[in-house]
Amino acid sequence: MTAGLYAKSSGLATAGARAVDLIAARVRLQAFSLSIIDGFLLIAWSCVCALILVALLRKSPLNYGELSTIRQAPVDEKGSNNETKSNSSADGDDFVLLSYVG
Repeated sequence: MTAGLYAKSSGLATAGARAVDLIAARVRLQAFSLSIIDGFLLIAWSCVCALILVALLRKSPLNYGELSTIRQAPVDEKGSNNETKSNSSADGDDFVLLSYVG
């Protein structure tokens, strides 16, 4: 490679340095390509593992279908009820805790 670059260089040492630079640039390009491939493989295997873990999950103990049985209890004039608690904050916002009908 040095011989091929000798005609366009000012000397043998310069031709050798240019040859080393060309080889280093090609090796760097291959290293970048391999690192992108490695990153792709890492993401691909991570997705495969995540899909397997999702497939192995069991049903959650929380059943959100029961949300329809939760009702808001009516509040009387005083703001209290036997089934609920009414809380007042310092700024005057009142809210009612929900009761579960089971």
